[in-house]
Amino acid sequence: MHIDNLSNVELTNLSCITAFVNIRYVNLSENSITDLNPLLCLCHIKTLILKKNRIRDANCLSKLKKLVFLDIRKNLLDEIDSVASLADNVYLKQLYLKSEDRKSESNGLCSGNDYPASVISLFKHLVSLDGMIVRGGRSSLYKLEAKIDEMLERKKRQQISEKTRIISLDRVNIVEHHDTHEYEELMEKKTVEFNGSLEKFNKMSCDIEKNLNTLKAKLALSV
Repeated sequence: MHIDNLSNVELTNLSCITAFVNIRYVNLSENSITDLNPLLCLCHIKTLILKKNRIRDANCLSKLKKLVFLDIRKNLLDEIDSVASLADNVYLKQLYLKSEDRKSESNGLCSGNDYPASVISLFKHLVSLDGMIVRGGRSSLYKLEAKIDEMLERKKRQQISEKTRIISLDRVNIVEHHDTHEYEELMEKKTVEFNGSLEKFNKMSCDIEKNLNTLKAKLALSV
């Protein structure tokens, strides 16, 4: 069952649709809705359109386990915490939070420097955010992450190889250097060299990890 005719009818109370327990599509856009709790009895909803209302918190919708598509643009969602619980919905694949037209009407959480990366990171099951594919083989973000993971893995293998090489050299030096003091000095030198190399690698890894969300956000905005 679809309900298409409840948009822009000045609704403030959702008690009028609670009897339709089997509905799967609900369009409630352009009303004055603030409380979403009456929707929780509609456990079969798959598509829910709540664009342009007065919603400040959407966490209760996490109880709608069959929800696949949610459009909640142009509301009053100022913090990511106001939608965080929805990340647990494994069937929620398409989410709209940011308005495509006037920036002033977008949810507040969309204006942060970490958007959309913060939402993508939190919503592990999401495939599309604001109409942009964020996961799967066709996703630009997926390709970026794969490339960075490949680079990190390659550097990790190089580091392990270097460590193995140093250990092998030290084993030879144990045989060649019978002087304990000389051997200890050699070991100290090798340790400093290895730690320096390791520190550089760790710093590079941290820098990449630190900037990953920024790269994702820039890439997302350019798509």
